[in-house]
Amino acid sequence: MKVCDSLNPNGAGKISEVPALNTEDAAREYRERLFPLYTQFTKKMKQLFKELITQLDISFTVEARPKDPEEFRKKIGRPEKHYVNPLAEVSDFCGVRVILHHIADTKKVMSLVEREFIVDPQYSHYKKDQLEVDRFGYLTEAQLVVTLRPDRRCLPEWQPFRDFKAEIQIRTIIQHAWDVISHDYDYKVEADIPKELRRRLFRLSALFELADEELDDFVGEVRKKIDAYKDSLAKGERKIEINVDSLRTYVVTSREVQYWNNFLKTDPDIGHRVETWGDLSRDVRMAEFCGLRSIEDLDSALRQARGWGEKFFKRYYAHYLAEHNVPRDRVTTVVNGVVNMLLVASFADKLDAKTLTKDFGYGSTTILDIAREVRYRYKLDSSTAG
Repeated sequence: MKVCDSLNPNGAGKISEVPALNTEDAAREYRERLFPLYTQFTKKMKQLFKELITQLDISFTVEARPKDPEEFRKKIGRPEKHYVNPLAEVSDFCGVRVILHHIADTKKVMSLVEREFIVDPQYSHYKKDQLEVDRFGYLTEAQLVVTLRPDRRCLPEWQPFRDFKAEIQIRTIIQHAWDVISHDYDYKVEADIPKELRRRLFRLSALFELADEELDDFVGEVRKKIDAYKDSLAKGERKIEINVDSLRTYVVTSREVQYWNNFLKTDPDIGHRVETWGDLSRDVRMAEFCGLRSIEDLDSALRQARGWGEKFFKRYYAHYLAEHNVPRDRVTTVVNGVVNMLLVASFADKLDAKTLTKDFGYGSTTILDIAREVRYRYKLDSSTAG
């Protein structure tokens, strides 16, 4: 393991080596020399956290800010504070807040922080360790003060910040909502709350915590349901109700959807990207409007489109490219797009212009005209061939 301190002789990142200063001198030192560095450090930490947490495949938001110089001056000047060397002792010059959708995800991020940084136990705390009887409110899951690990300190882009601390708050959306609300009233412990309001505020705090736990349980049940859909579809069982979760699972696993998406990607007249997701709720409503009750009904409708569906897509996209005057490589269809488009085409006689535009959000009714014409010609050609 490399030792990097000698690589930066000007000491820009060595806060602990700054001599003890009085309040005004420390505030000036921070404002003039350290604040610009912490501003850069905070931007880099925010970007680093985005990159690291993205690898966890969870929903998150990252906020970050350097400590305002005036806030620092006020903090170290409070009579109840007893700093010997405030530049070395204050731990939140860089604040990073990670906001997550689910409690279960907070453990993943805590493990990531403990793996990627050096956590200072003196200044860090976890919610599970703060449940004193007079502690009011729905607490942040963890507040960790960290410094860079030696391997990251050795990187040239991190050298100026090798001794900097950052305060990492890890919380759920609901914990964040509680903090935003309660911050306005500055309630920390039970004694801060007007007696006549304590019961109501404790009930409100409990509801926030219960909401987080119920949301986590709900997500767990949804995931179990999705796994059950995957198992059923893998076994060829398709008598499954059509909802957003079953439809998403079907789109991901269906050979029929794969056939149509591959057609859009490889056909010489169409050939464009198929990626990202569209509005699955609209697809569910479209299937219900068309009278489809199960994934089996939907799969059957897509299979029956073979033969005329290819001609329909060729005509539709030829018209689209000409109308909008765009090259094929600028066009993208969402992965579930073929489901909605083939349902529109399959049940074109059941749909009218008003329903298509008002209820299902189509900007044009051309798709109906093309579908009716292609299907009519296909039936005519089939009867003639027969």
